Amino acid sequence: MKYNVGVDVGGTFTDVLLTNTDTGELIIEKVLSTLENQALGVIEGLQKACEKVGISFSDLHLIYHGTTVVTNLILESKGARVGLITTKGHEHILHLARSWTPGPLYGWMALEKPDPLADLIDTRGISERIDANGNIVEPLNIDLCRQQIRDLVESGVKSIAVVLLNSYVNPQHEIQIQNLIYEMYPEYTK
Repeated sequence: MKYNVGVDVGGTFTDVLLTNTDTGELIIEKVLSTLENQALGVIEGLQKACEKVGISFSDLHLIYHGTTVVTNLILESKGARVGLITTKGHEHILHLARSWTPGPLYGWMALEKPDPLADLIDTRGISERIDANGNIVEPLNIDLCRQQIRDLVESGVKSIAVVLLNSYVNPQHEIQIQNLIYEMYPEYTK
């Protein structure tokens, strides 16, 4: 008999759902989350659920894992201070973003735009440009990039997002910046 497991780590509780793949029986367990080390809550929940049906971890077939911890951090603005590196000249995009819907929809549609995760003071523009076809129009300025990374880290930023124009077509510059960050600050792990 094999069991599949679904685990959801939340800010307060960790939920475990065992499914008997032969009978379809569901076993539910709920334990307190251990935010200092989320694995501890997951293991405790799995142990309790396994004990309920008299099985061991070796009887578990597939584990599906989900979490709302990061979502809650974002919604509650409790996450680490985030820096943003973007294409020079586009530092204000997240702060200026707006939209307009024509016609009757606009009358009832209103958007309360949340604050961006990276404050404008923690946003840096990098000299580089890739066009919409993925061609490098302006090479990445490595020296400026190193300076901006250093400035962000020394200002207290704990996480750096790299979002460059047209990187979905050609991510070369984003990858170069990522590698620079890890070279300069190995503690900023992947």
